[in-house]
Amino acid sequence: GAAGKLSLAKDGGGTVTVDGVTVGTADTAAGNGVIHAIPSVLMPNVVEVAKSDKTFSTLVAALGDASLVATLQAVGPYTVFAPTNAAFDGALTTFGVDAATALLGREDLTHILQAHVTTEKLDASLVTDGKVITSLQGTTFTASVDGSATKVGEATITGADKYAGNGFVHAIDKVLLPPSIVDVASGDAATFSTLVDLLTTAGLAETFTYKNDGTVKTV
Repeated sequence: GAAGKLSLAKDGGGTVTVDGVTVGTADTAAGNGVIHAIPSVLMPNVVEVAKSDKTFSTLVAALGDASLVATLQAVGPYTVFAPTNAAFDGALTTFGVDAATALLGREDLTHILQAHVTTEKLDASLVTDGKVITSLQGTTFTASVDGSATKVGEATITGADKYAGNGFVHAIDKVLLPPSIVDVASGDAATFSTLVDLLTTAGLAETFTYKNDGTVKTV
């Protein structure tokens, strides 16, 4: 459920769950209430942790728009490298928009957000120098550690180890972007240099970066 609230459900067979945990022994009476036994401790999931911190309001809105909330409320485990509102504001030029709300509705938003999530349960001590992290989107980012500063790709972790029942949330100062079509083509000049030259000559190169309408493209 939402932060600070429990989500109760009862199926057709009478099974009751609270935040996805099945109630075992129910209705044990007490003088001042009722006890329902459950087999595990209830903890907020990574989405609820993000919702509880207003610095992630843009991320939370984006997760809802990209239909990723249900995924990240599941058992997991998940580690979310969570861009702050300031991180999204800093990426507006890259996206060619002037407000974070303009990112909502982009067809590629799901891919972008999935790049911030891994199915490894990583507290800060496990994000070690040189560690390669594979995202839900399929791209990889390499962690680097320099003194007290830890980076994932180009983003610095600014708030580590926000614990959730199904993983961890780490605040980061930049949006992690999977390589665009132009990035991939430019990185393989031996194969795609002619394509890149033609796109540039035709004035279409920017269309295949993130500075477009957000539609997913195939080349």
